[in-house]
Amino acid sequence: MSVVLITGAGSGMGASHAHLLSQQGFKVACTDVRIDAARAVADECAGEAMAVHADVRDLGTLRAAVEDVLDRWGRIDALVANAGVTVATPAAAWMVEENDWQRVIDINLTGVWRSVSACAEAIIAARGSFVLISSVAGLSGAAGWSPYSAAKHGVIGLMRTLANELAGRGVRCNAVCPGMVSTPMLDTDREMLGLDPSEAEAELTAGHLERRLLAPQEVSETVAFLLSDKALAINGVALPVDLGYLCRTPGT
Repeated sequence: MSVVLITGAGSGMGASHAHLLSQQGFKVACTDVRIDAARAVADECAGEAMAVHADVRDLGTLRAAVEDVLDRWGRIDALVANAGVTVATPAAAWMVEENDWQRVIDINLTGVWRSVSACAEAIIAARGSFVLISSVAGLSGAAGWSPYSAAKHGVIGLMRTLANELAGRGVRCNAVCPGMVSTPMLDTDREMLGLDPSEAEAELTAGHLERRLLAPQEVSETVAFLLSDKALAINGVALPVDLGYLCRTPGT
């Protein structure tokens, strides 16, 4: 049975990934800076799961989490690098507060690199797979959200580099790029923008061809596909899951 480590598994998409992959037969290591949240998700998983504290801002905690997983299950076949944050306040790129820039880059980009670094030896040994969670903001400009967009672009660059570096070792690396997903992070964005729940969905999904929010499980299904044997020929791909956001043309 394959073992997957998921960062940011305590809520939102991370929790959804954990639940679905557990249903599909993975042993799931739920890591989060909030250990109680990770435990709650692990307890709800259909199959074998464990909760481990890890902070993607701290490589030492990630390495310790990897050791805990290896001590229990002896292997790690996959990493889903999911942990992320939104901006503190939307602002033009030149007006962003430096501490907010550094915080978002540290978690959303460097945190992904730290997660990869901590898991790499185990996944190489297993000839496994990486799935890095980027965003449609990593494939397009996002006015007012420059730290987030820059970080998510960086995740795709990291993914493509890893795909080239690891293909000869039988390891695949891909990225998933969601559009607007119904998660607690999106609720934070809604509150920052001063939108009430009744108007938020219309405002936040205006770029989707299908005017609705994505459900977290729709993203998780894509993650599960990329980790499966059905995707063995897919490597180095930044796959949008965006209800047509990136292909939308003016007037549609």
